[in-house]
Amino acid sequence: MELFKIWENGTRAFVNVEGMFFEFLTQPQAVTNGTNMFGLVPGKTDYVMNLMTASYANAADDAYVQTAVTDIIEKQKAVLRSGGYLVDFIYQNYADVSQDVHASWGADNVAKLQAVSKKYDPQGVFQNMVPGGFKIFK
Repeated sequence: MELFKIWENGTRAFVNVEGMFFEFLTQPQAVTNGTNMFGLVPGKTDYVMNLMTASYANAADDAYVQTAVTDIIEKQKAVLRSGGYLVDFIYQNYADVSQDVHASWGADNVAKLQAVSKKYDPQGVFQNMVPGGFKIFK
């Protein structure tokens, strides 16, 4: 409930942002029962992912909106951290360009992914020629 209160209070920062649409979604995360490349603990329960999406009319508001959203996120993370609930895993499909997705998966997992990339894509086609996304740099 506290996370929603932080979000609700944080939305006040957007009162003067033209065309503002801002949503906060929560999504239960399936529990892993074995090995995974995300650093999630097998058998752990009650994972929930959060996603915030903002859209607005003027690109001139980018920095302001980014700062306000980041403030909300940091306050929510502080609440989760203080209760021992924060999991630093970042889901790649919901990540912001400012987030270090692969670092949240753990260095050992990133090393495994890099090894797979080198083995199956030795020319680096995916890493260098496919636009967008978060790449596993060699």
